[in-house]
Amino acid sequence: MAAMTRLMVCVVFLLGWCAAGLAATRVGIAPIPDEVRTDYFVVTINGRQTPVVHAASSYYLLNFDLDGPATISIRAADAHYWDRGVEVQPMRYGIRPRRSGALITFRVPGAVKLSITRPGDHFAESDMLFLLGSTPDESGIKARTEGVRYYGPGVHREDIDAHSGDRIYLAPGAVVFGSLNLWQVHDVRVEGRGMIIYDGPQSPAGDEGWMHKRGWHCIVMDQTSNVEIDGITCVVRSPELRVQVCGSFGDAVQPTRLSTALLAGLHRIRIELEPGVENEPDGNLGAGAPLLMWEGPGLLPEAVPVAALVH
Repeated sequence: MAAMTRLMVCVVFLLGWCAAGLAATRVGIAPIPDEVRTDYFVVTINGRQTPVVHAASSYYLLNFDLDGPATISIRAADAHYWDRGVEVQPMRYGIRPRRSGALITFRVPGAVKLSITRPGDHFAESDMLFLLGSTPDESGIKARTEGVRYYGPGVHREDIDAHSGDRIYLAPGAVVFGSLNLWQVHDVRVEGRGMIIYDGPQSPAGDEGWMHKRGWHCIVMDQTSNVEIDGITCVVRSPELRVQVCGSFGDAVQPTRLSTALLAGLHRIRIELEPGVENEPDGNLGAGAPLLMWEGPGLLPEAVPVAALVH
């Protein structure tokens, strides 16, 4: 009887410890505007349920903040959706979801960025779900914060044209249809958890040849210095995604943000480095780098600083 009592006390303690661990994890999920929300997938993170964003081709995504381990469930609209199986990448996390009908469930160690697909779904017409976890935003920026160009939750239809000295903030739940133009400016910081969905003159149907002009890509830079972009998500609806940076030096796009927050609408993501420019181990720019390009839809490899671009 004493042994049984000790066992019951131990089990209760462990259950309480696990529940406390889950409760201690902060989960931040911003409301998704009706224009881009869908229930094609419904995601639950530690009990908090949300639809996802559908903004490009057959790609779906969810931005969320997380400061610890969590249990994530994804319910597909089709009960047989996962019949062929499920793949979670990057594979280095070793995530193997459990399936029950239309529902898959797995644990994450913290704010990871994942792509969820079925085996063989790796091309433009394939369904892909991107879960873009970030650590909680500690900037404290609000709508009335002085010296900040603030884009609040909801839809904004405009290009963001930066000016020298700007601090631009895209709040969680902000969706900007347009582009981010940093044209001959200096000392600019763009940050937040919102997203830019490219909506400009570039045709979504094909490649019209290399051009360098305002509004031609999701992010365009020309002759800039001391520019930092941190935490935002960019989505395009064209055959190729470019972060186009011409003649710009002293620029930094936070590697863990850039590499995991750019989604190509169809075929490939492309960053090209001007001959004579390379990535040093400390993230600064040096000499002698070749073209850097990642083929295939989805997330960029990690740790990709941006230098000057020449096509």
